[in-house]
Amino acid sequence: MKKRKYSIVLAVICLPLAGAACLYTSEWADYLGNPQRTGYSGDNGPEMPETLWEVNIPGDFDTSPFIAGDKVLLLWKDDMYHLVKTKVFLLDLCTGDIEKELNSDLIFKAFFMDDHILGVSIETIHEIDRISGEITFLSFMPKKSFVMTSLYPLILEDRIVIPTTPVVCLSSSDFHTLWTLGDTSDSDLEPVCLAGDESLIIFVARKNGIAQLVAVDPSNGIIKWRIDPLRGARWLAMGKDAIYCGGRNLWAFDRDGKQLWVFFPHEGIVSNIVVGKDALYIVDEANTLCKVDFSGSLVWKTEWEVSPWFYETHLLGTGDILYCIGNYGDAVSVDRSQVTAHSMEDGSRLWDVEFGPSQYVKGSPALAGGVLVIGTTNGTVIALASDPELYVRQGDALLSKNLREKAIDSYKKAAEFYEKKGNMNRSQEIQMQIELIENLQTTTPKTPETPPPDSYQPSPLSTSPPETPPVSSLLLPESSSHLISVLAIVVLIGIFISYVFFKKRKSRKTDIRK
Repeated sequence: MKKRKYSIVLAVICLPLAGAACLYTSEWADYLGNPQRTGYSGDNGPEMPETLWEVNIPGDFDTSPFIAGDKVLLLWKDDMYHLVKTKVFLLDLCTGDIEKELNSDLIFKAFFMDDHILGVSIETIHEIDRISGEITFLSFMPKKSFVMTSLYPLILEDRIVIPTTPVVCLSSSDFHTLWTLGDTSDSDLEPVCLAGDESLIIFVARKNGIAQLVAVDPSNGIIKWRIDPLRGARWLAMGKDAIYCGGRNLWAFDRDGKQLWVFFPHEGIVSNIVVGKDALYIVDEANTLCKVDFSGSLVWKTEWEVSPWFYETHLLGTGDILYCIGNYGDAVSVDRSQVTAHSMEDGSRLWDVEFGPSQYVKGSPALAGGVLVIGTTNGTVIALASDPELYVRQGDALLSKNLREKAIDSYKKAAEFYEKKGNMNRSQEIQMQIELIENLQTTTPKTPETPPPDSYQPSPLSTSPPETPPVSSLLLPESSSHLISVLAIVVLIGIFISYVFFKKRKSRKTDIRK
């Protein structure tokens, strides 16, 4: 009976406050965030290295994660070097809950395309159904496929460009071949990097060991122009009016192939190029992190240790923060991996967080909705975030599953972050709600909580976990939080009136007996 009363009280509290779902419109559904490969998100990212959630699935996550809506897509491998099986996992962005585990049948790349999940094997491309896990064959590809961790297809509005050798372009409606470079231009061009939009596709490609920049018309695959040689070229990004290529130098070209300027770093560039709001960001082999404006002039430089391996120094930008991700060790093994946050304004170091031995970050992380998602090759997936409202919504989701202690922990983090941001009113409102939950707990028998295990073991076959129940939010978004104060006051007044009423009634009975 007491448990039923608790449920009724909680339902009354939650009913007018429900609806703060963990949904976000910002996405990181392409490699480095978008087809232009800018590595930059207009959202705000983690301002401090706080762990939103962590998931452990024995195996390897050596490819890039992706974020679409409130879902995180990761490709799991049983072993990075001796591959036997692969799976696609869909996680909740806010809680890290594993929502889907889909058998992907030895696919070595998986990514979103609109509402679909596509997977690529050595010679074929497939669609993986997000509900049933059924794999549908879509198309064959050239045998010389793309296995580099930094090389992903380019997803445009009505077509998808696959960086095989030769490059092939498929229709995104029925996946028939629109063109290949082998038929239209040059079958011997081996792509190293690509970026593009609806009017121009750019490749860094090699032919006979010489790197060159190749511009292609996406409608027909005809080469519009090419520039060679470009010493050490291996990175590409597209801005609004310019194309940026990184190698021994940083080159800028207009969309017609005319060179605009060249920036000369101390050593060759070993990171992707981030195209920020007002400048470019790169790291060279001399451990120098540079901000270069759109005219090719150095704005600032600072020291940051790069990875000793190519394609494993990752830069991501969001708002006014630049995140630098690197791996460190010898030629045989990785000793540690580290995320360092720098101010984009002046290059100052804001914070860093280090992952221990075997936490090898091989694929570029994903950044959307205020969350930085990092996959490692020991099967650990880590999400960093400092937006207090994310922790409020995480608490709501946990509370809806009757994980009250964990929900309270999330709410406490939210209150702490609001206090650090100077929003004392919001912090106090959340603390009042925490007290209300704790008071309700003390008046009812505790229901054993069943938290998820620390380590998740993938099932031998594809499984579909139960759907997450609807979230009943205990805490309102900041814009509507004034209702919380009113509701809390009403509840407290009701408790006080009940207490006075029963006390007076008891006193009267005592007087009558006397």
